Amino acid sequence: LDCVKDDVTRMKGVLAPTERAKMDQMLTSLRELELQLAPLANGSNGSSMECTGVAPKVPEDVPGSATPVVMDVLKAHTDVLINAIICGRTPVASYSLQGNGVSHRRWFALGEPMSFGDTGLHGLMHQLPKGGAIEATVVRIHQFFFGEMARLWAKLRAIDEGGGKMADSTIALFVNTGGNKHHDGREHAIVILGNANKHLATGRWVRLPSGMHTLGDAYLSILHALGIPDTSFGASNTSQGPLAAIEA
Repeated sequence: LDCVKDDVTRMKGVLAPTERAKMDQMLTSLRELELQLAPLANGSNGSSMECTGVAPKVPEDVPGSATPVVMDVLKAHTDVLINAIICGRTPVASYSLQGNGVSHRRWFALGEPMSFGDTGLHGLMHQLPKGGAIEATVVRIHQFFFGEMARLWAKLRAIDEGGGKMADSTIALFVNTGGNKHHDGREHAIVILGNANKHLATGRWVRLPSGMHTLGDAYLSILHALGIPDTSFGASNTSQGPLAAIEA
């Protein structure tokens, strides 16, 4: 931002008030992100994060290890995603807090005991029927997931866009990527924030009959809400069409 300071000053002199306010929002958001990422870049907060390139997957990131999740790094991913959307770098963004190596990393910051037999969310979900401390840890992990989703949404609700807020024309989707309790693929819980300018009926809990729709049908409803008239998503021979139950 320091490198474009003169350009910013010049643009503020020629932009209309609404556009100038939008630029100020973007610059403020970027500066906040810069300050948040700086400690991670120099290796503080226990991250030992390198910014010279994409770090390889560490050998300890496997079942049976005790490699911890670094909470500040996960939050930084949320911040990068938020800023990419706010600054118009992309209209679509996604990231996973559950999959790949993170599924085996330990959630010590959220109270996962060292004594648990398997590692991370993947192992905890396998042991979930045992309840007790395992279930309590799984709940705390998902509370963190939804807290990050809420933080993203609060930011979008605060950003002016058109005649309203950015959240008015945005859909945020949380998907249980495994399906049911743990990657059996039969049932998927999803959470949708936003109605895309009243195209979706939100504020409700909906349970659909098992086996009637695919997860792709939910994606199809979202495409329609965003003005994309596709007739199928994924394997067309299994699609039953968009989910009428979530459409306004």
